[in-house]
Amino acid sequence: MGRSPSVRARQQRRRTRRIIAGIIGVFLLPWVFVAQMPANYQHHRWRGDDDSEAQVAVNASPAYLSFSDQNTVAHYWHDILVASDQTGVPAIWLAGELLKENPTGDPQASDGGAYGLMQLQLGTAQALPGYQPGDRHNAQASLILAGEYLTQNARMFGGNWFLASAAYYAGAGWVQAQGVMGNVAWSTAAELLNHCPAAGNHGLTDATYVVGTPQLPGVANYAEAVKAMNIPTPSLLPFSALPGLAATPAETWQAEWVDILESAGETAVEIAAAA
Repeated sequence: MGRSPSVRARQQRRRTRRIIAGIIGVFLLPWVFVAQMPANYQHHRWRGDDDSEAQVAVNASPAYLSFSDQNTVAHYWHDILVASDQTGVPAIWLAGELLKENPTGDPQASDGGAYGLMQLQLGTAQALPGYQPGDRHNAQASLILAGEYLTQNARMFGGNWFLASAAYYAGAGWVQAQGVMGNVAWSTAAELLNHCPAAGNHGLTDATYVVGTPQLPGVANYAEAVKAMNIPTPSLLPFSALPGLAATPAETWQAEWVDILESAGETAVEIAAAA
């Protein structure tokens, strides 16, 4: 016996509702993922105070991101955000470190004993809590290890990301051997670190590795340039149903950058008190 018109109509309405619910669900899924993300996935604060000299140094050597640089950041942005969330390193700072270490984004890169996307030495990688054999050639794992290393360094230097990157390049022991202890003003640290940490390090001083020259940007300059890219949040999701749906507001990037600069040195009050 055939179904009555009223039964068929009800079934059709149910199918229509399910289809509509499915479509709505697909478009709401990104919001579900966003809601499950830790609120601080891209915005982390360390104790520290404003260092206007660090900002002046960064502004004096702006970084121009080539099309290739932007592609590298965009390609690894999902992995950068995962590493940022797991290690507490600001996403734009991790991206700046990546562009300084490996602008082509080659996960198999090898240079003088440094390997992988984030160019970690084997001994350095093995000493980090998240190390597993082969991690240095896995892009996301390499970024997480780099984040662990930067976080470890930052703790030695009062939460100062500028000095954390200086130690990433030269080693924390070398930075301390130059008289840089704790969270000091960038002008003081730069003067002490303005020579090459070792022969063969591409002629970069430890200071210019972090805050470069107009001809050769440093980690901080690249971080500033990445901030200006304002990459949308949905890149963290498995897919982006609506590109730009939950785009990161520019003021969020600005707040992250302010926090980095705040952690770059001591306040005048603290300096006066220590004098």
